[in-house]
Amino acid sequence: MRTRIDLAGATTEGFRVDLGFGKGSLKSALLPEGAVGLKQGELHAVYAPESGQLRLAKLDLDLGGGAGLAVKGSLDAITPELIAGTDLPASPIPPVS
Repeated sequence: MRTRIDLAGATTEGFRVDLGFGKGSLKSALLPEGAVGLKQGELHAVYAPESGQLRLAKLDLDLGGGAGLAVKGSLDAITPELIAGTDLPASPIPPVS
């Protein structure tokens, strides 16, 4: 990962991340069983604060057993504060009780 982030000023000059990861799991209330196992994965993304866009060049997840997920695209309205974790939006997912 390459970036320059000023946490005190909540500013960034943008970043690029190239990440490979191994066996683990993704946990989310959105998943039917609450989690999905991962065999391995790869993420390549660029954040451009001037356009407020996170571009996913590649997100590949190997779920094992021949199953996989590949994502490519962009996310708009991503602010430097959101990246720094100082202005998190309210979750549309209701809390699990």
